[in-house]
Amino acid sequence: MRNFPRSNGHRTPVPDGSAVPRRDPPSYELLRAAADFLTLHHSEERLGDPAHRIAAIRTEIAGTGTYRHTTEELVFGARVAWRNANRCIGRLYWRSLRVRDLRGVRDGHDVAEASADHLREASRDGRIRALISVFAPDGPRRPGPRIWNEQLVRYAGYTRPDGGVTGDPRNAGLTGLALRLGWPGGPGTPFDVLPLVVQGGGDEGPACHDLPDDAVLQVELTHPEYTWWRALGLRWHAVPALANMWLEIGGTPSRWPAPAARASPLPSRVRESRGKSTRSSPIWSRPLVIHCYGRPERHRTERGQRWQNGSEGRSSGRSRRPGAPAS
Repeated sequence: MRNFPRSNGHRTPVPDGSAVPRRDPPSYELLRAAADFLTLHHSEERLGDPAHRIAAIRTEIAGTGTYRHTTEELVFGARVAWRNANRCIGRLYWRSLRVRDLRGVRDGHDVAEASADHLREASRDGRIRALISVFAPDGPRRPGPRIWNEQLVRYAGYTRPDGGVTGDPRNAGLTGLALRLGWPGGPGTPFDVLPLVVQGGGDEGPACHDLPDDAVLQVELTHPEYTWWRALGLRWHAVPALANMWLEIGGTPSRWPAPAARASPLPSRVRESRGKSTRSSPIWSRPLVIHCYGRPERHRTERGQRWQNGSEGRSSGRSRRPGAPAS
């Protein structure tokens, strides 16, 4: 059970050859991977001898070139993939991962709607949950759907004539792609939410799908000591969900939105606004992080949700709920 990042570097890539479906593994390699997975599944879950299930999969591969996991196998495989993600500190909560089995979803519009539902469910009642949605896998000579966004919620990066970027520079490439696909763009603020760029399964091309406002929980950032902080108008999305990764279970790959790591352009925003260095020392960020993750008192605003509390909310400890943004 592995997960594979679909992009590297500092800017979100635009579609290229990586959109081509992966080469189907030879049947013997697929069967071997399936047997290894089923042996682990049956051993850890104490399900007995997997020989009967392996035999059924051998027949399915011989007839179709691939095989389909049961829902129970999918849930176990997704959780173990998170457990095996060495760079993710949230993996300690791998057993709590909730799995949405959406392998029947291929159409781009349906993928976008299901992704919005993923965000709503992951942040329902203001509580962040560990959640993964698994869409249709790639099959022999038939690719599954793909979300081009690095994460479901990302802020646009508009390239200016002087070469600078308004918004998140990491997303300048994806922003340009969305504009070429017909997205009219947002108001031009540093925090315009990008549409989902979804390529449905089969021969569908990529298309833009706006995320509904009620699906994107945002946090307005304040500071207990620096009165000038509020004037910066900083915010961030509450649910980071990776959207451009492979989930491979027993040799069969699928694409998935799931808990993700946090990357933020906020330090540069503070540096530009205050003329202070944020590179030489991370000390500048500590009051904000502790303030936001301490004991938040939340209330709704017109554009999102503000987290506020006094300096007594500081804490020297660290805690995140399962599936919190740092996973």
